[in-house]
Amino acid sequence: MELADAPHIRLVGNVVAAPDAPLNSVAPERLRIGARVQVAFTEDDGMTVPRWLLERP
Repeated sequence: MELADAPHIRLVGNVVAAPDAPLNSVAPERLRIGARVQVAFTEDDGMTVPRWLLERP
């Protein structure tokens, strides 16, 4: 993902339907380059990891 305020900074993570949803919860055909997302942080094996939620589900 690319930050709107700093387009030269890019982050990686999984796009999911909800913060606690499984990794395969968004169908690949719903994803597109440039889609706007929001971050949700979740706990996984003692680590906090970012997950991305589509702004327009």
